[in-house]
This record gives sequence, structure tokens and C-alpha cells, in this order.
Amino acid sequence: MSRSTDGSSTLACRLMAERLEHTLDIGNEAAHQQAAQAFLDDLRPCLHPGGGLAPRATFSVCSKIEINPETNAVSVAFTPQGWAFLRAELRRRGLDPVMGTS
Repeated sequence: MSRSTDGSSTLACRLMAERLEHTLDIGNEAAHQQAAQAFLDDLRPCLHPGGGLAPRATFSVCSKIEINPETNAVSVAFTPQGWAFLRAELRRRGLDPVMGTS
């Protein structure tokens, strides 16, 4: 995800930070996966109906995350599923970039 001035980068970082908060201190892999899934399940009611996101047991939210060591700028490349959940988070906050609400 490229940097932008419309606030979407900030919201994407917030989504990733919230997910990390739910999973950061979990020591074993099974519990970590369960906590990550529970976080995304909380967003499922906000997914756009007919958005083309088929339910899957597991999937990656991001295909790439980079942190510039000099500037600490974060760049996130979302998978299609990740984009759907980012939009669900925006919708939960009363924002929908596709529908143009804010």
C-alpha cells in the first residue's frame, strides 16, 4: 500500500496494529492462529456482501510488509482478503471508500 494523504495508510496501520495487539504475547502457534482468526471473525459482519470474498479457513492478510529502517515508514501490500478486511474495518468505523461515505 502506498503512502497517501487521505488517511487510508493510517487506518491500514491501525488495523495491523490492532491485529498485532490481539496476538503479540501469545506463545504457541495454535493459540496465535486462533486469536488472529477471532480478530478477523469480529470483522466478518462488516464485510461487504457480494464482495467476492469466499470464506476460507486460513489466508494471509498481507503479501508484504516493509519498514524503512531510516524513516520507520511502513508499507503494506494486502492480499485480496486483506483488502476486504481493511474495507470491513473502515465500514465498522462508518467509512467506506467504495461507497464514498465518510
